[in-house]
Amino acid sequence: GTAMASFEEVRKLQAQIDHLKERLDFISPMLPLVNFVQDYFQKVECEASLQLLRLKNAQVLNCTNADDDEVSNAQLETVKWIHFVTDTIT
Repeated sequence: GTAMASFEEVRKLQAQIDHLKERLDFISPMLPLVNFVQDYFQKVECEASLQLLRLKNAQVLNCTNADDDEVSNAQLETVKWIHFVTDTIT
């Protein structure tokens, strides 16, 4: 009775562990790529932020509308930069 129940629980746990190992084996090779993409994204965001700051300091970028500032705070720096460039050339 109890020994059979314990054996069944151990078997279920082993099956779960095996499944997790399979998932880990699948995901592990992707981690370097994910880390690379995260680093790249962070560098692009930092550069966009720096360029936006330069435009603000040069008073090229106008940030007088409070509603626009609230919306832009929720946006990515890269998105703000692309919007500025697009608005400038159109």
